[in-house]
This record gives sequence, C-alpha cells and structure tokens, in this order.
Amino acid sequence: PVSLTTGGIADALERLAQRMGRETGTPVVVTAGELPALDRDTEVVLLRCAQEGLANVRKHAGASTASVLLTAGDGFARLEVRDDGHGFDAGASTDGFGLSGMHDRLALVGGTLDVASSIAGTVLTVTVPIGGAA
Repeated sequence: PVSLTTGGIADALERLAQRMGRETGTPVVVTAGELPALDRDTEVVLLRCAQEGLANVRKHAGASTASVLLTAGDGFARLEVRDDGHGFDAGASTDGFGLSGMHDRLALVGGTLDVASSIAGTVLTVTVPIGGAA
C-alpha cells in the first residue's frame, strides 16, 4: 500500500493516483494546495480517507475520471475525492465498511465526512482540524 515513508502527504496522494491510473485506466488528478506542516497522525488519516475514497471509485462508481484535492486554511485540512461516475443514494444503508470506517476514523481526530452524490458523480469531503483547531 501507499505509505508516507518518503515525501509528505502530497507525494503519497500522487503515488496513490498514479497507481490507480495504471491499474484501472481511470486517470486521477491530484491537486495539493499550499500546506502547512501536518503532523503524522493527520497525514495518515487523510491518506487513508483518500485510499478508501478511491477504492470506492474503483469498485462502485463506473467513473471515467477522478480527482483528489487537498487544501488547508482556517485551522482545517480539507480533502476532496471527486468522480464523474453514476453516483449512489448517500442516505441508503449499506453493508460495507468503507464510509462508516471513514466516519469512525475521522471522529477519533475531530474530523468530519460529507458525501454528496448524484447521477453526475460523487464528492467525498473530509475535514480535519490542524494546528490546534477544535
């Protein structure tokens, strides 16, 4: 699996995107804005959420493209995983562990997950406090 052992979170996201593109033929564009230094725990949470988000794109979306956007500001880091797939009913219960696992992981660090989905695609938005934000 992609790790954070070399480079930082932006490099890890780029490696994750390249691997998905090679394995599936679905191009993934990564954009990482100007980021402050993030602690390792925050980087791990963001990377795991990106991995799960892209795994869902791979397994369920039927997407032709995807993107990952990482920004920071106002005491928060925000990760957005977007695809142009067929979407799903975000309010329906599922038997999978992906989104519920993301919610649980984020709750441990005071973060949130927002899911917006339609026939035009899905956007997962992860927000995690940084720099002492609560």
